[in-house]
Amino acid sequence: MGTPPRVVIEWLEVNDPRVARRITTQEAVGRLGEPLTASRVRVEDPHGFPQGSELVVQRVSLNPDVSARGGAAELTVFNARLRLPSSDPVFFSGRYRPGALEVRFYARALELQDVLPWLVKGPTRGLWSGRLSEFTGTLEGSLRQLNLHGTFHVDRLARRELTILRAPGLADLTAAFDERPPRLHGQLTLSRGLVVARQASITLAPSR
Repeated sequence: MGTPPRVVIEWLEVNDPRVARRITTQEAVGRLGEPLTASRVRVEDPHGFPQGSELVVQRVSLNPDVSARGGAAELTVFNARLRLPSSDPVFFSGRYRPGALEVRFYARALELQDVLPWLVKGPTRGLWSGRLSEFTGTLEGSLRQLNLHGTFHVDRLARRELTILRAPGLADLTAAFDERPPRLHGQLTLSRGLVVARQASITLAPSR
């Protein structure tokens, strides 16, 4: 058999509101039945994210498994940046295989108002507000259930008359996506910091 023909797409634009307002890639190269690599992929206003969000990916590799049923494929993302309206970009790279997702991420500063709409059904006013920084970790699991493990720093979290300040933390959470919003369970641990409530303040410290 001869070599499969090489496919080169110099510009591709997709407009599908079910996925995003606009998706573009400046170059996609591959051969039929072999891995396809797309460069400089931009996803504007992805569905389910706050308005004004944007996903920019340096390179995406799609490796089809021609022997599998249902068109199974492995998707690898290199050097992606998720830009949210009020936060610093979330940097991540990862890989998805049928039934298995592995992602490593880092966010220098993350505003809670950008995250709550994914986790809470209905209005978020009156819930927690504030800012996390130096959030780094992993997402592992499937599209139905994801496990998040990571470390972060609470710059400020507030709800009504309760405020948490300057608290490093650990996250060990599981999200089940069988309903919207996803069901969360697990543990968030704050090892130190300051808790302020009305006329009282409490300093958190590691146990000895």
